[in-house]
Amino acid sequence: MEIFSLDMSGQIIFTSHNLRILEKIKKESVVFTTTNPHNRYVRLKYVKPNNNLRDLYLREMIIQEQDEELYKETDSYEIRRSLYKAGVINAKKG
Repeated sequence: MEIFSLDMSGQIIFTSHNLRILEKIKKESVVFTTTNPHNRYVRLKYVKPNNNLRDLYLREMIIQEQDEELYKETDSYEIRRSLYKAGVINAKKG
């Protein structure tokens, strides 16, 4: 990604579970998705040149001080319920 960011023009959209990339590319090149369907993409506010974008992102997941919500907390009960229902439905088919 660092090599791409040096000479590439245009955009690249990707999803990653490894946040190390946020430390390797230019801060002004990074846009985050939000939970707001009317304002889907934002840049983080309050980013200073010496800030670590990875740390700012992780802080945002906890404190949520940006104008838009980047992450909606997962309801583990709903996940369990959905998996249970899927298992019950699949058990009836089998």
